[in-house]
Amino acid sequence: MKLSHHKISPEAWSQMPKKQQILNLAAEVARVSAAINRYGARDLIAKQACERALDLIDLILEDARWREQSLRWRYFRDVIAASYLGRVDSAATNFLSDWLIKTSENL
Repeated sequence: MKLSHHKISPEAWSQMPKKQQILNLAAEVARVSAAINRYGARDLIAKQACERALDLIDLILEDARWREQSLRWRYFRDVIAASYLGRVDSAATNFLSDWLIKTSENL
């Protein structure tokens, strides 16, 4: 299974509505959870999904609209980084994906 590793520029990202940003991240975190469930946390597919999620979180941290919530996003980033290292199971990442979807409903 080949997953693309599309990079989005910070400029293009900052033009996206916050809800769309959150839903993009939610989709990527759901991929992390699914990959961990199916292949295990140390598998290349799970690691690539984590890398893409980390890239999106970094874009959120660069976006001035999220500045007031940067600590929350840094904690979130730590959980995804722990997933990359195989220290967090898919239940946690699944919960985070659901939380992101619920958060997007308020934007």
